[in-house]
Amino acid sequence: MVLIVPFVVEIAIAVGLTGYLSFRNGQQAVNQLANQLMGEVNDCIEQHLSNYLGTAKRVNQVNANALRMKILNPADLQLLGKHFWNQVQAYNFSYINFGTPQGAYIGAGYAKGIWHIADQSKPNVGETEIYTMDNWGNQAHLFNLSDGGVVSKTDWYQVAANAQKQSWTSVRTLDQQPNSMSLAISTPVYDRLNRLMGVTSIELNLEEIHQFLSNLKATRNGSVFIVERSSFLVANSGDEAIFRSVKGQVKRLKLSDNWDTPIAAIADHLVQKYGSLQSIQSTKQFSFIKDKERQFVQVTPFRDELGLDWLVVVAVPESDFAAAINDNNVTTVVLCVIALAVAIALGFLTSYWIARPIVRLSKASRDLMLGKLDYSVEEENWIAELEMLAHSFNQMTTHLQQSFDEVTTALQESEEKFTKIFRTSPDPIAITTLDGVFLEVNQSFLNLFGYSEAEVVGRPAAEIGHWMDLDDRQALIQKLQVTEALHNLEYHFYTRSGEVLTLLFPVKLLS
Repeated sequence: MVLIVPFVVEIAIAVGLTGYLSFRNGQQAVNQLANQLMGEVNDCIEQHLSNYLGTAKRVNQVNANALRMKILNPADLQLLGKHFWNQVQAYNFSYINFGTPQGAYIGAGYAKGIWHIADQSKPNVGETEIYTMDNWGNQAHLFNLSDGGVVSKTDWYQVAANAQKQSWTSVRTLDQQPNSMSLAISTPVYDRLNRLMGVTSIELNLEEIHQFLSNLKATRNGSVFIVERSSFLVANSGDEAIFRSVKGQVKRLKLSDNWDTPIAAIADHLVQKYGSLQSIQSTKQFSFIKDKERQFVQVTPFRDELGLDWLVVVAVPESDFAAAINDNNVTTVVLCVIALAVAIALGFLTSYWIARPIVRLSKASRDLMLGKLDYSVEEENWIAELEMLAHSFNQMTTHLQQSFDEVTTALQESEEKFTKIFRTSPDPIAITTLDGVFLEVNQSFLNLFGYSEAEVVGRPAAEIGHWMDLDDRQALIQKLQVTEALHNLEYHFYTRSGEVLTLLFPVKLLS
């Protein structure tokens, strides 16, 4: 038990600690990878939104400036429509509009699979003529007449006229595509007398943002969506709808309206963690458990100088990129269990090999104590110390009774001879431990080096300082452990006075 229990406990602690650290390192790697991945995806989304929305703002401002400076003639709506038609194709806009306070209107864009121009240059008629376009941007075919309504009452017109500056509209149904949601940037145009000449506007189909998010999806099962502070969805990377048709009317959906979807689960945790979307003013990262799987989430505000204020949410499940790490964790656990089992088995086997000869010696010692001197112990053993002990025990039991006194006398004589030879030898002799501590030295040794016995015996060689290089002594010990006796060794030493001695001497390892 003394051998097995500490051995097994030590191995169990080492294996358990190794497995735990491996698991913790795997978890930290997963967290770092998730945060890095979400950050990169969010950067791509912000860059795309800035480019897409920023291009619309710049182009619309350029159009307004050109109309204000009469570079574009606001009275020539046909030419203006051709100009808009070229722009929507060049910049992938959904629609470009221009309307005047008098009710005149021209627009160009792509709807229902057709490039067309909507012309309401005759406001008194009250109808909008919709023409297809040829390759040169000319009106080719009148295919529809519709009630144009009053231009000044449209939201894209009113938001700019009321604000008297470039402004975003709210997300709404795209006029030319009732089943699509759009966002428009509108800019008022004023003449030199600061009178409103009209409003120019560019409509952006949110489907373009949806397509970008779908292509950019962080991982196989990841979710990306954009939401307004009011909780209305703007776009997402999945199949969840951002609007629903109710009795012919398009109704935008909030986060809470997407039942049983990843978006709904993320929305619940957003509200639980931060109270409301209005309170999120900087990038936030958190994780939660959904269906027994950890989900990592990053929420980042997206704003511009015109008051646009959205939240970009990126969510990735742990399983999408942690499969290899989890496999490694399983492998680590299996290997740890195998290592522990092997260690325990080896502990039992080692303790048995060590304990068996000790038990035999113990029994023989008990018999010897009882006067049984004819008992012998098996000497062959793979442990040298126990083999030597068994041999000594057998020798002892064989000669103990006949030669106890003789052995005692011989031992005393031997000790006297050794002491006499050791003390009176003209050659310096020293007995040390392998660590360098002096056990005995003769007078010749003390005379040679100039030390007293008190200065040497009981002190290590490193303190005395008679070796010129202690590394030489360490190398000597290593050689001696391989070969028990070495001869003609030449090394350099210092005497107490600092004199350098070069000595040639033998060394023998005593058992």
